[in-house]
Amino acid sequence: MEIELIETVDKSPEAEARSANVQDLVSKMLLLGNKKGRPKKEEEQYEITA
Repeated sequence: MEIELIETVDKSPEAEARSANVQDLVSKMLLLGNKKGRPKKEEEQYEITA
C-alpha cells in the first residue's frame, strides 16, 4: 500500500492544531501497520497450505 501526502499551505487560525492532529494520526497509522509478536496458529497453517 502506498500513501502519498500532499502538503498545502493553510493560514487559518486552527491550522497548527490540525497539523499536529494529522501528524499524530499518521504516526499512529505507521506504528499500527508494523506487525508485533508471534503470528497466530491459523496464519501459520494458512501460509503453509498456500
